Amino acid sequence: MIDPMRKTISQETKSLIRKIKAMIDGVIRFLVLIAPTCIFIELIIRLRTVRKARRMMQIVNRSLKVISSKKISEHWKEKALLAYSRRIMSVTIIVFFGLLVALISASSVLALEWKLFVSSTPFMIFFDHNDVVLSSCFIALVYGWARTKVCERTLFCA
Repeated sequence: MIDPMRKTISQETKSLIRKIKAMIDGVIRFLVLIAPTCIFIELIIRLRTVRKARRMMQIVNRSLKVISSKKISEHWKEKALLAYSRRIMSVTIIVFFGLLVALISASSVLALEWKLFVSSTPFMIFFDHNDVVLSSCFIALVYGWARTKVCERTLFCA
């Protein structure tokens, strides 16, 4: 004869085990994200990507001033805008490749870490979780703040 009380205890135990496994997976996802996110932020800083993006915005602002100027003829506006367009394109390509290098480096570290940690979540399904994006943003903010405090300079002036 099967005791009905024992059956409910085992179901409660199974439910508790599932919850614990989900919590452990969440913690592992957070811990695995720390190194790649810090590497991504550090590479963006070291490659001076923010400075280059600001340079691009300065060029865009200058081109807008040329467009809105009434003192410059249409012929010279075309020549100036062509030069500005070339500069914007070259800086955009440099910023893109800087971000690409940082992203590939961080992804490589993430993949290597994933091989070291045994998790019940397959690697590509890992990115489907909303907490991965939020955790990565949180880690980036904390790392950026801590790095600013330690290095005594802002990330945007690096």
